[in-house]
Amino acid sequence: MGTHLETAPADEKPKMDVAFTYDFSIAQTEVTCGEYAKLMKKGTCKNDSIPIVNVTYFDAILFANEKSKAEKLDTVYSYSKSNFDDSDNCTLLENLVFDANKKGYRLPTEAEWVFAAAKGFNPDSNWSSDIKKVCSFQKNQFEICDMEGNVKEWVYDWKGKFLDTTLTNYVGAIDGGSLDERIVKGGSFVDNKNAITLYGRNEVYSFSSNYKTEYIGFRLAMGAIPNPLWLDHSGKTSSSPVKVLFSHSEILSYMDVQEAKIVFRKDETKNLAYIDYTNGNAVFEIHDTIDSYHPEISPDGNWIAFSTKLEGIEGKSNLYVRPFDVNGKAIKLNVESGAIPRWIVKDGDTLITYVDNAGSNRDESNWNKTSTWAVKFSNGEFGLPEKIFDGAYHGGITTDYSMAVTGAQLLRVYNSKAGKEIWLNGEQACNVSLAKDSSKQVLFLDFGSKTGREYVGGKYRVHEQILFMDSTGKLINAIASPKGYSFDHSEWVNKDFVIATLTDVNGVKPFIALVNLKDSSVTKLMEGEELWHPNLWTKEKKKFVFIPTPTITDSSTSVTDTSTTVMDSSSIDSIIPIDYTDFEIDPDSAGVYLNAENLANKSVIFRDKMELFWTYRDTMEVVILGSSRADHSVNGLLFKDYFAINLAVNSTNIHTAQPYFENYIYPHTPKLKFVVISLDLDLWKSGRPGSFFAGDGKKYLGYVYDANHNYWKDIYNSNKAEYILAALKHYSMESYRVQKSYNHCKEYNGMCLRSTVGGWNIDTPTLSGNYNWMKTSSGKKGMADSYDALKVIVALAATRNINVLGVIFPQSPGYKNTGTYGRYGPERDSTYVLFNMLDTLTMKYPNFRYIDENKWGNHDYPDSVAHNSDHLNSKGAEIIVPRIEAALNRFDSLPSFLGVGSEVLRDE
Repeated sequence: MGTHLETAPADEKPKMDVAFTYDFSIAQTEVTCGEYAKLMKKGTCKNDSIPIVNVTYFDAILFANEKSKAEKLDTVYSYSKSNFDDSDNCTLLENLVFDANKKGYRLPTEAEWVFAAAKGFNPDSNWSSDIKKVCSFQKNQFEICDMEGNVKEWVYDWKGKFLDTTLTNYVGAIDGGSLDERIVKGGSFVDNKNAITLYGRNEVYSFSSNYKTEYIGFRLAMGAIPNPLWLDHSGKTSSSPVKVLFSHSEILSYMDVQEAKIVFRKDETKNLAYIDYTNGNAVFEIHDTIDSYHPEISPDGNWIAFSTKLEGIEGKSNLYVRPFDVNGKAIKLNVESGAIPRWIVKDGDTLITYVDNAGSNRDESNWNKTSTWAVKFSNGEFGLPEKIFDGAYHGGITTDYSMAVTGAQLLRVYNSKAGKEIWLNGEQACNVSLAKDSSKQVLFLDFGSKTGREYVGGKYRVHEQILFMDSTGKLINAIASPKGYSFDHSEWVNKDFVIATLTDVNGVKPFIALVNLKDSSVTKLMEGEELWHPNLWTKEKKKFVFIPTPTITDSSTSVTDTSTTVMDSSSIDSIIPIDYTDFEIDPDSAGVYLNAENLANKSVIFRDKMELFWTYRDTMEVVILGSSRADHSVNGLLFKDYFAINLAVNSTNIHTAQPYFENYIYPHTPKLKFVVISLDLDLWKSGRPGSFFAGDGKKYLGYVYDANHNYWKDIYNSNKAEYILAALKHYSMESYRVQKSYNHCKEYNGMCLRSTVGGWNIDTPTLSGNYNWMKTSSGKKGMADSYDALKVIVALAATRNINVLGVIFPQSPGYKNTGTYGRYGPERDSTYVLFNMLDTLTMKYPNFRYIDENKWGNHDYPDSVAHNSDHLNSKGAEIIVPRIEAALNRFDSLPSFLGVGSEVLRDE
């Protein structure tokens, strides 16, 4: 798998060997349209014998399960919930779990696919520019067809790293990371056959599980995989990945919180692991040599404190704090012994309380030798420890030090009024936890004590009840564990929820569960081998409400002041939720431009760009719109005379740029002087339905919310205008931060950095799609629609004296040898029509000009500044941005008619 070729993308190298200890079967052909329609009872086929396409990864999973059921085999995949779009494609399988030990139909792993394809892999003989009946070409040495062509194929794996080593029974990455990246293999009818390789894993863009297109299908495999091996995010192998059973969208909705993070101990590896639920379901394991117990997340959610000894164990312990980051370095507290840390905020300072010995507290003489301490933690540094109590109170302390609790083996309590007490009539207790609110409630586990049995009204076994006491030691609640399990490591989350481990009858701890105090329900969050010491942090939702200044009456003048207070995002943290009926921004919709169920590449980047838009809408002077060609290569920071923001987005075209400009940019950018837009003439074959806002954008509440409020165009006569815009800015920054892997798009004023030097591939430039589209009715319609979309932008901009500069970005000079203008066509001898259309627009609208940086392939951009056949890289930005800015500065002197189409046609 993979390759050592330096020119290959980073996620396709290095070369890695995989060994199998099992046999497997793989289908001779891709699943056909006829097979799919018959089994799934949906869809129609023009030809039953061609591969099924326009199916998501989830569709392939459902087909595999149905085929297993039809043949009375075990289903390999399980899930809790399915979602479908308007086309009846599956867009989500919640909590999808793959059972490698079952022998049923499934997708092949990437390793299996490569092994099956390698014997006789020959794109030269097995590729066509059209989709064909399966097995229209020669079979390989395993009698398998179409690995090199027809359609690309989903495989099982999440996309992850390769290692320069040999792995046995490798099945991919442990999860898909924040972008939910899957792998497709092989070639398709839209590819250049010279670019089809065994090691290839995708195209220009990444694929998420809900992606579908006309050139992706799948084939099936079968065979149990013993001892499967995954790779985690740090490149470490894992034979027992944690299975997330409750997705991040479910937990955020269920708990009604804005953010959530969980940290826990994987006892099998002795490492901490965590999930940042606002970033998806990815489980990150922290690999180091520190044996880690009792982790607790800081009040701001940015740090994890932990110790090297656990409750009930005598001896010295080290206490550490590390960033909430898999690569963060642990910071050690320099004391002789510190165990079981707890965070509190006291008088504005963030403190960690801890004990110097976490051993048994039953023996009074030993107990009196222990003590409880507090130490300030700020900016990654510890302050000086301060002793606050005699006795090791590690179950929690109130912020005013008026109450502290502890267990193992007695439930001991310190109360500033009553002094030191022992609750539960001196019976054995452990896992004591003090509520994080002002209620001073205490939860704990016991050993089926007499006191507990009398309260619940019957017998129960060790740890089968979570018991709750009020601040006086009176039992007020009890929640039973699920049948066949007991609780362990129980901790408060907030007033409504408790987190705990579930232990089976053999003492194994396979589950972490959430306990709902409102209805006593227990929900399993994740499954794995020996999951200990869970700690769950949440950030409550904030309401951003319009608050009028209180009415003030001056008795001396009888004048009433009813002026309005405008709130902005800088004061958001001080706002108290108020039930005010005048106006309220809905925090569940405003700015929610992404969600966990739909993490397509362009949607993630679009969410980044929307944050930039609302943040800089009132200061930007230049906005860049268009496709990935502009997105990759126009660095806003390189503009010297103007403040520029790049709002171009991968996988979009002019039909997305038009409504973006019309509905967002035009009405909300008072200082805008220029629009720079990529003129992707080879993409002008696409008609109006290609708009992001008309398609994928409808999946996200933020865009729908904006549309339902006329994109906030009507607010300027209202004294709430600045308040509303500040609220949108705030929520676009705060909600659903699953886009973190694309933060570099913001760092470069919106340019999504691509530093890879792939070169122009002059000998084999990538060709995609039907190159003769200008000769088809749909292509001609698309061309007319694209021209109209550009004209709408130009005409609207003219009403505000905004100039529009079109930029034709460079593509591979190799297209000169293909007979096509660019990656997506059209034929070179018909392209002059497009240039004549542009020239006509320049004559009609003085505010529109364009520059041609491609020059029909005769440009001066070297290989070193090319990301691939039709994109510049970050070095290319250093060449093209000064040229764009120079054109802006001499906009009025640019020729209104370039005549490029006629010149080139004459030259050729």
